[in-house]
Amino acid sequence: DKIPSTSPYWTRTVFAKAALLRDIGDGNGAVELTRLSFDKNVKSAARATLLGQMLQQNGRLEEAIAQYRTAMNLDDFKRQAPQSRASFHVMLASALDKNGSWEDVQRELQNAITIDPSNSSALNYLGYGMLERGDDVAQAEAFVRRAYEKEPTSSAYADSLGWALYKSGKFNDAVNMLEKAAAAEKSDATIFEHLGDAYWRAGRRRDARYAWSSAQISADTAVALRISAKLDSGLPGIVKTAN
Repeated sequence: DKIPSTSPYWTRTVFAKAALLRDIGDGNGAVELTRLSFDKNVKSAARATLLGQMLQQNGRLEEAIAQYRTAMNLDDFKRQAPQSRASFHVMLASALDKNGSWEDVQRELQNAITIDPSNSSALNYLGYGMLERGDDVAQAEAFVRRAYEKEPTSSAYADSLGWALYKSGKFNDAVNMLEKAAAAEKSDATIFEHLGDAYWRAGRRRDARYAWSSAQISADTAVALRISAKLDSGLPGIVKTAN
């Protein structure tokens, strides 16, 4: 509060204080502080972006999306490195996703991949989103595979690739990949539910029930109820004979 706005340290301290306000639950205070910062320099892409982030984290999605688009039209933004601009498109996609606009999300993620073809976050986000919506499974698998190959130690990307293999009917391959993800994330409900599904389809019913039980421990209420139904009845359809 004692640092004048003319100081070269002012922007850095604004960012730090906004983060502190957010972390202690004062979302409105964080928004107003970052709005003050942006109003003092409306040509700064960094300040415009921070305001958008604080709006998004405060649940003000429409305002956040508008602010992100404002940032993208700034010359300061257009001068940034491709990796930074691609990451920004992923951030905008996240806000659009929370606002329920998958077509817009896809467009922004594709923009990110066009700008930076190695952006693993965009590749995984797009591929997994396609899998969840039943879109082109082969294309979705290609996207998540690229993300995984870029960052093979990521449990999230291993889970996405395993789920893509499952959706493609490659159940044993899916098990191998999902086991890798589960070994790294021992309390992730999504990963263990996916692993249970893959075990079941591969004919490993005991392993499936064990994985589902592990998933249920950390699952929220709706997911826990879905897993309970699987524990009771398994999955419908034909089950492969275990190797």
